[in-house]
Amino acid sequence: PSEGEALMQRYGVIPEALSALLAEAGSVFEHEAIAQLASQASVTDLRNRSAQEFIDTLRAQPVGRAFYYQAKLAGHIGAMACEGIADVIDVVRRADQALDITVLDIKASRRNSVSFYLQIAFYARLLKDALARADVPVAGVRGALVAREEALAATVPEPFDLGLFEDEIERLIAVPDAEVMRVLQRPFAIADYHLSAKCDGCPYNALCFIDAAEHHDLSVVPLLTATEKRALQRAGLTHVHQLATL
Repeated sequence: PSEGEALMQRYGVIPEALSALLAEAGSVFEHEAIAQLASQASVTDLRNRSAQEFIDTLRAQPVGRAFYYQAKLAGHIGAMACEGIADVIDVVRRADQALDITVLDIKASRRNSVSFYLQIAFYARLLKDALARADVPVAGVRGALVAREEALAATVPEPFDLGLFEDEIERLIAVPDAEVMRVLQRPFAIADYHLSAKCDGCPYNALCFIDAAEHHDLSVVPLLTATEKRALQRAGLTHVHQLATL
């Protein structure tokens, strides 16, 4: 964060917000889904509540089912301090006091992405670790995605296999040579990156575009893909001028 802030001050730019149209579309879809759910079941709004307050609320939940909206989760995965806010967590306390949990994420996107499932697996990992530390008995934790064409109701969407993505969370964050740690420890000046339409929703968008232009990076070439950029770099072409004078 300090490197990013220093570069933004140098370039005279500020973090860019997500497109107002995209943000509003996602917010409207989420609020409609929650309103529909609240009309059929008990929903506890946990906005602006701490991660510990959520765990305390779970500990006090009576036998039966409850939904928690915007539950904050915090803890460590490997050596990394992590936190996040889950859209909805569906919790059933069984007669034996153990909890059956489904972590739900609401997405207005018309197409699902692997990143959506990784996000849910990340929340599930944080929640399981927090409940284990609090000595709260858990029967099982599942994950499910509420997509645009689906309705969030008392009958939640079909859960997916969290195990498929938990291994990836481990590789990305938990192991000693995790990808995230490798990126964090690498100076920005030598970081690999590429610019595309996907950058439009990133707060560092302006910073990276100016940095790419300043260094004559290949990413300023219109329509160039990340794969093509890597191929050119492997051939020794790392600057726009080299490409222009072939």
